[in-house]
Amino acid sequence: MGLMLAAVLVINFQLSKENKRMKAMFHFDDKELVEEAKKLLPTNHPTAVVLALRENHFPLGMVEAKGAVNEATKQLNTEISAENNSKH
Repeated sequence: MGLMLAAVLVINFQLSKENKRMKAMFHFDDKELVEEAKKLLPTNHPTAVVLALRENHFPLGMVEAKGAVNEATKQLNTEISAENNSKH
């Protein structure tokens, strides 16, 4: 039983290393991710947008997707503030 557990842990470690190596091979355009998030945010919850970005741009990481959503939210809020200021 202990030997089987050790084997599973070693395999898990190797898969984790391979997954990190594979993710490092992919580079995503931050501007493209932010633009896609800006399109999705008005009708979706930010968590749903993060999940959609990760699904559409596999193997995009959670941190990168969250960063794109945060930047898109910031840009949308700035645009809304500018519109409100121009009306007054």
